[in-house]
Amino acid sequence: MPRVTSQIGLTAAREIRKNLKSTKGIALFVLFMLGGLGSLAVMRGFKWLVESATRTQPPPEVMREFKLNALTEAYGATTAKYLVDCPGMLYTQFQLTLFFFPLLILLVGFDVIAGETQHRTFRYLVVRAPRAAITAGKALGLWAATSAMLLVLFVTSAVAALADGEPAGAVVSWDLRLWAFAAVYGAAYVGLTTLTSSLVRTPIIALLSGFGLVVVLGIARFVLLVAKLDWATWIFPSTYDKWLLSPEPKHLLSAIAVLLAWGGACLAAAVEVVKRRDV
Repeated sequence: MPRVTSQIGLTAAREIRKNLKSTKGIALFVLFMLGGLGSLAVMRGFKWLVESATRTQPPPEVMREFKLNALTEAYGATTAKYLVDCPGMLYTQFQLTLFFFPLLILLVGFDVIAGETQHRTFRYLVVRAPRAAITAGKALGLWAATSAMLLVLFVTSAVAALADGEPAGAVVSWDLRLWAFAAVYGAAYVGLTTLTSSLVRTPIIALLSGFGLVVVLGIARFVLLVAKLDWATWIFPSTYDKWLLSPEPKHLLSAIAVLLAWGGACLAAAVEVVKRRDV
């Protein structure tokens, strides 16, 4: 068991270096820094619209009441009271992350298995470690690399929030929490990306298939919501974003458990595919 853990760790470290040192990784780091600054522009634009509509700057208590009412409509009174002190810039960044983080994971990791299969390099890797350890290590490395990229985004957003006059304590506290929640959310899609990449032999097909699958999952969830079949949407990882923001430990822990289990199930399926594949 210790040897397998070591093999997974070595594979993950190799995957992290590959992703973070590549041209693609550097470009995404820069893009994420710009994305954090974009949050500042969005919030400044929102404040400008409010001031233009009211021809004055609303008092802080009025803005807080408006924010509380909006959050209550979306999450309920309990979660709204918990979220009302979250800096608006960080909350907005978190919501945007839920949309684009699965696509980022796919963009970074679509060739995590398919790339090795296409170039027949898997045969050299299996000499050093079992296929299961290689697959798990690659998924772990993908998760760590994309979470690090995401951290750059949240740190930049935190700096922008501080520059916008938000309280330092609230910024640091909420920034770390929201980044951790987003990273857990991403675990489900790391598993899905690894599974998609294991099913095909060509990276470009893995990219297109993965993108199509993410879109289909989004459409299926939307259709179920429109059909008022809310109970059926619990099979989708994107349903658990509200539980991640809940102040109730049972909801938060349940969301974390389900998202990790979702990603783990996809990874287990990917391991089985790789075990049976002729490399």
